[in-house]
Amino acid sequence: VLWNEEHGCWFDYDLEEHAHAICFHDTNFFPMYTGAYHADLDAQRVADYLVSTGATGFPGGVPVSLTNTGEQWDFPNCWPPTTYVLCEGLR
Repeated sequence: VLWNEEHGCWFDYDLEEHAHAICFHDTNFFPMYTGAYHADLDAQRVADYLVSTGATGFPGGVPVSLTNTGEQWDFPNCWPPTTYVLCEGLR
């Protein structure tokens, strides 16, 4: 349900809209860390999506999101625990 073939990543699913919420969040990559993905996953597609978002180009690390709302859980902030999970999942 959360996997999006077009983008090569996982996204939250909006039950009212019956569609993925296509927004970058560092937590989109948690299925790789937990091993909750399909057996034929092409991990390079996931890495390519991460790079294509531009999220890897910030000097402070991968931001929590790319939306600057002024809230602590959004851009430009990074959270070490979620960055760790993202990096370990990609490893």
